[in-house]
Amino acid sequence: VVKKNKQGSEGECRVDYFSVNENHDQVILIKEGIEVEHTDSKSIAVKSANTLLDECKSKADRSLKNIDNTNNPVDPLHVLDTLTACVQKGVATEIERANEEIAFQAQVRKNMASQLENYTCADETLNTTEAKRTETWRGRKVSVMIDRPASKIHTVENFLTEDECKAVEEAARPILH
Repeated sequence: VVKKNKQGSEGECRVDYFSVNENHDQVILIKEGIEVEHTDSKSIAVKSANTLLDECKSKADRSLKNIDNTNNPVDPLHVLDTLTACVQKGVATEIERANEEIAFQAQVRKNMASQLENYTCADETLNTTEAKRTETWRGRKVSVMIDRPASKIHTVENFLTEDECKAVEEAARPILH
């Protein structure tokens, strides 16, 4: 729900209101003149689907009305095939765009991860994140930092001996710093 009060001369305070919704990836843009544009991933998808369907329906409607004025009888199966092909092409284009965006974002995450990994490992003064919880594993204290289905970070105290730790650090040195 967006309520707007954009009246007022230069220098006057202007007010605009917006409400968030249950959809994911919401973006609220405040444009010049205090104009609020509220979007989210679901609304964008619905708008895109409606636009595609409107275009395809329009093509089918023109075909049904035999706008080319050939006075040949209209084959309903041909109209249905045309509508189906139009929707398939539009959906394929949207999926291709989405896949390109996913690939781009994945590459950005990978690039950021490697840069952050080297930075955080090199900065010995950087504070360690506090554990979400602690557990015990084989008599050792385990600090659970992240525990998600796709990613887990657990630290285990006294997991390696001092000599083993130095050997791991030495082996990793060329790729970490």
